[in-house]
Amino acid sequence: MSDDYAALLTTLIVAIFAVGTIQTYTLMRLLGQKQNEDARRRAEAQQRVLQALRDGQAPDEQDLTDAYVPAVDRIGLPRKELAVYTAGVIWTGMVIVLGMQQIKILRWAGSAAHPKNPELAEDSFLLVSIALAVLLVEGVVRALAQGHLEFRAITAPLRQYTKADHKAMRQVVKQYRRAGQIPTPPAPPSSP
Repeated sequence: MSDDYAALLTTLIVAIFAVGTIQTYTLMRLLGQKQNEDARRRAEAQQRVLQALRDGQAPDEQDLTDAYVPAVDRIGLPRKELAVYTAGVIWTGMVIVLGMQQIKILRWAGSAAHPKNPELAEDSFLLVSIALAVLLVEGVVRALAQGHLEFRAITAPLRQYTKADHKAMRQVVKQYRRAGQIPTPPAPPSSP
């Protein structure tokens, strides 16, 4: 390994290390905020249920729903937070591994004779390549996931309708596009 190559690796590692540290902090903070919001909502609902029971009244249905603690939550991590947690763990691991590799490079640079050490150069190249790939993939996956979640939120009201309802709607829209006039809607289904 040469001094120039060590300097290049150090620059890349420090840049990835900075991004990784910020990502780790951001993801773990987000996870903590979400868990605290859920815990706060649940605790408030549980308090209202307890107070209603103490007062001899029936608890509110929404409070009963919000007070429920699924078994997965009791174990620790809600399923809906798994992606954030996994990304945080990956970035934490990446930061630790890159930090250890940087220490090896600094130890090599600080040695009097600068031995060749091709294994250090090869290992550093491999780790930096993996870290850059993780950086790219994480950004793409996060953007796709965010877009998917936004799309699901936008289309959530449409999920209350049946396939037959959607089919009828598409037919009406097609008729309007062809004729340029608002078609007469089909008769509602009769009750059995």
